[in-house]
Amino acid sequence: MMASSLLTPRCYARLLALLGGTAVLLAALGLLPTVRLAGRPGVAAMATGIGVSLFATGVGVLPLVVRWRHGARTSALLATMVLRFLLVGILTLVLVLSGLLPKAPVLIWIALSYLVMLAAEATYTARQLTVAGKPGG
Repeated sequence: MMASSLLTPRCYARLLALLGGTAVLLAALGLLPTVRLAGRPGVAAMATGIGVSLFATGVGVLPLVVRWRHGARTSALLATMVLRFLLVGILTLVLVLSGLLPKAPVLIWIALSYLVMLAAEATYTARQLTVAGKPGG
């Protein structure tokens, strides 16, 4: 059986660019409401929350770039999901327990950005796997 990656390094770079753009868009859309509801400390919490999700998604998708045996696609997808979730969970716990940022805004922005980045990553990955699965694709 031939080993192959589910995402090529080039596709991974495009995914990181997409996630970075998504993070910037989230920050732009959320800046005014965050300042209005949480003040200046809320902006730092927003940036940190989005950064946590961006980092977790970027690192979490690495199992799709690693070479897997032909039948291990499901394992790679599961490893991606688990790694991303664990990274977000651990980083969230550290942030909340540290007390460096206001808890409510950082938790809201981690949750919101996690869901948005998860949707962006899943859509991109599904599209790449569909293209790769077609003959000649």
